[in-house]
Formats: sequence, C-alpha cells, structure tokens
Amino acid sequence: MQNTTDLIKQLKEILGVELLSFMLAVNTKELDRLIPNALQSDALSKLAPLVKSLGGKEGIDLQMNTGHVLCSYRDELNTSWATYFHYRCLGASVPGFEDVKDSAEQSLMAVARDVYPVCLVKKGRDGTHASSFGLIYGHPLNKQFSLAITKASNPIRKLFPGVQSYKYYKSQPASLLSVSTNIILSNGLFNTVSLGMLLESIIFSSTIAPNSRIDEAVQYANNAQATYRKVKRLANGQEVKLSTIVGLGNVDLDPSLMSITAPGGVSIRGPSQVDLHGLVGDVGEISVVIELQAKVSVLKSYNTTGNDSKDPFAVRYGDDDRNAMIDKNLQSLQNSIDRTLLAMILVSEGQQFVAPRYVFSTTPNPLCVGRSASLSPHRWPSTRYPRQTISPDQSKDIAMWLGCLERAPNNLSVSMKRLILAATERMDHSDAFIDAITVWENMFGAKQEASFRIRAAMSLLIEPSNERNRQELAKEIRDLYNRRSRLVHGSPDVVMNKVYDDSNRSIELALEALRRVLSKRNLLNASGSEARGQAIILNMKER
Repeated sequence: MQNTTDLIKQLKEILGVELLSFMLAVNTKELDRLIPNALQSDALSKLAPLVKSLGGKEGIDLQMNTGHVLCSYRDELNTSWATYFHYRCLGASVPGFEDVKDSAEQSLMAVARDVYPVCLVKKGRDGTHASSFGLIYGHPLNKQFSLAITKASNPIRKLFPGVQSYKYYKSQPASLLSVSTNIILSNGLFNTVSLGMLLESIIFSSTIAPNSRIDEAVQYANNAQATYRKVKRLANGQEVKLSTIVGLGNVDLDPSLMSITAPGGVSIRGPSQVDLHGLVGDVGEISVVIELQAKVSVLKSYNTTGNDSKDPFAVRYGDDDRNAMIDKNLQSLQNSIDRTLLAMILVSEGQQFVAPRYVFSTTPNPLCVGRSASLSPHRWPSTRYPRQTISPDQSKDIAMWLGCLERAPNNLSVSMKRLILAATERMDHSDAFIDAITVWENMFGAKQEASFRIRAAMSLLIEPSNERNRQELAKEIRDLYNRRSRLVHGSPDVVMNKVYDDSNRSIELALEALRRVLSKRNLLNASGSEARGQAIILNMKER
C-alpha cells in the first residue's frame, strides 16, 4: 500500500473529510495526524482502489458514484461499506436494533444507519450533493417498511384515503408504489405524499446535533425513529413539533460549547452535515445554526382521484380557518426566530456587536421528499460588524434573555424587529441609525414632547444613580436624536462621516435600554411606550 499520509490526503480530496473520518472512526481534526491502527490500516487498504476509480471524476458524477459505492446496501455485509468500515474501525458490531419491537421502526432505523454516510459525501463546488433516493429505494428493508404502514393497526395508513388492506399489498407489493395522497400542513407546506417514498422522507427530515456520547449513525437512526412516531401522531390528528433549521454566519460558538439550549425548545449549535444535506447550491459560509421546534398538524389529507367524503381530514377546517391557522403558525415561527436572534445580539459587549447574519432556513418535512428551503440572496454573510465568538458566559446569557423575550408584549415588537435589522442586516449606516432611534421611540416615545421624554426615560433608566453621568447621557441622547431628525428630513448640514459612529452608539444605547426594560417587570408589562417612559420618569415602584 502507498504511503499512508499520501493515501489519506488523496482520499480526503475525493471523498471529503467528514466521510473519510466517519469510516475510520476518528474526529475530523485528528485525520491529518492519524497513525492508523490495524483495523484502520485494513480499511485504508480496501479504500485505496477508489483513488483510481473515482479520482478522475468531478461534480455530480463523483458524488453519485461515491454514494453508490460506499453508501448503498451490500448483501455480503448486511449494511453499506461506509457503515461497515465505521463499526469495524470502532471494533464494534453493526447495531441491529433488535430491541425495537415495531417492525416498521426497526426497518426504518436500519436503513437510516446504512444511508447516514450519504449526508457526509463531499459536496460539489456548485453545491450539488449525493442523492439518497436510489440508496433507500434499493434497500431491501424499504418494501418491508412500506408494507408495515398498511397494517390496520398503523395510524399512518389514515393519511392515504385510497389504501388497500395489508393482505392485498403483501400479495402485490409492486402496488405499494401507486399509493399516494395530498397533504396540507398547518405550517403552510402542501405536497403529495407517496407511500413508496415515505421512508426517505422520514429519514432525511431527521436532524442530528453534536453529541460525543452517542455514535452518530445510531443517533441518526434514533432521531428517524422519533420522527416516525411524530408522523403517527400527525396521522391521528394530533399536533406535533417539527424542526426548522436557520443557518447563520458572522458568529461562532466557543470551541468548548457543543450547543446552547434555550427556553422554548431552541438549540443553537454548530452546523452538521445533515443540516446542509439536500440544500442545492452554494449556501455560503454557515458557522452556526438555530434549531427551533414549531407546532404542526395535518389540516387536510385527500386523494384527488378519490372521494373526499371518506377522508377524515377533508372537512375539519374551512378555507378561512385553515388559512388563519397557517398564518398563525408561520408568524409564531418567525417570532421564535426573531427572539433567538435578538437574544444573541443582547449579549454584545459595548460596541462589539454579536451580529448573526441570516443565510438560509429550511423546514424538513417528514411527509415530503426533499426540503423546503429559503436562501438569502446574500449567500456570504456580509455585515457592518466583525465576526464574534460567543463565550460560555454569553451562552448562559442568551438562554436568560430568550426567556425574558418570550414574555415581551406585542408593543415591543417594533423595537425587537428594528434592533435586529440595525445590528445585523443594515449595510447602510444611515438606515441602521434610523432603525436604532426608532427602537428608542417604540420603547419610550410619547405623542407630545417625544424627544424630551425619550432622553429623560433612557438617561434615568441607564444611569439611575450617578447624576453627572445621567446629565451627560441625556445630552448625548438629545444630540443623537436631533442628528437623526436632520438626516431623515434631508437637512444640508448632516455630517455623513459621523453617521457610522452615531449608528453604533445608538444601537449600543438601544441594547442597554432594552436589557433594562426586559429585567423590570413593571416596564416590560407597561401598556405602551408612553406609560413605560412615564413609569421611569415618575420613578414608579415595580409592582
């Protein structure tokens, strides 16, 4: 065999760091300095021919061939080559999930275990990725899973109004491919569900988060099992929580942080290859993802060629009710995203703003192959502020602020949205300056004497005990407010090269004021901006 270092370098170039590290059962950071043991050396010797057979291929051709060779089921192994190498290098048996009693679940988990490595196949430069469809469709457990769904005891069959009996499909398994239905979910997703492709839909709508204590292929299989159980509850008419993934740039987590767990089922963590799998195109530089849990239910399930009268979901909601529920759920999801972004911004120190930049969001749908994804037109996360790393102490504060923001009233929603825009998206300093002062107005403004009331409330709130500092701050706030007014009204004496400093200082003051409002119950629960400002100025006691 050729020099080990050279072989690893060549295989890494062809297969990618993640897939090769998985097969050799090492951390990606350890791959370059790996001194292989006997099991890893044996795996490398078997992988060596790929340098010649795949070395000349590029793009989708390379990805598809890699997926076929390493990630498809092999009768002689009873698994895929990639999964086989992984457990052999670990010195462990391939998990068979024998303790799982439900036959559909057991089949699902075994397939997830075998095809998990396809998520690790190196993406093409154009963002293309290896397809999972052929790998799952060709797996011998695929038909067993689909057949198990048609049992009378399985509630998922309710989603397919025209489904025949289990006995019928057992004698005519090819007919399973013709079973499909149309689904409308309360998160606004509408699609056709095919029974023959349901296995892939469930597997590749499952997520995986960093966890050094659990083998990643087993974790993926466990998550697929959990997703399958959610689909069963959906089919029974229940509401379940499904994940939405938001990809961010311009921010990092300290290496000591695996993830940040926050109230409301929010997880902030590094991106996994599963998060990015299936997103076509260049999604830019993703350094952090937010995983949120959003409530979803089936609003309607129907067969367009059949009779809707037999459909248990067909008349549950009228069109108006259905649209109202979709709007409500979408708004709830957006509010969760906004609160999480703002909680991250609130841990900024001085003018070292934590400015996470949106790159993409995706909602993995267990009832539809592929992913519904929204990609930012700015694939590379451009911001006005330098990239920041969230420390362990800041991670605790993020969880704390998110809890406070969940209690924030609707009358602060403008403040929240404008502060996010000012700190993360506005590339023009003038826009950021205007947004930041709008935050002040939304928190403390009044119909009359707005400027006076805002500077009085903010200076008292931020500098409650030092009168000299309070007077200086009040003057600074007045000057900033006046300069913003001249900017908005097109005054000729605006000094544009000072707008950058003004915008930064205005954002800093807005953040500090919001922190204090969120920390005081009487201010948080004030009926509006005027009442909030009056409570501060009149020094009303907290209720």
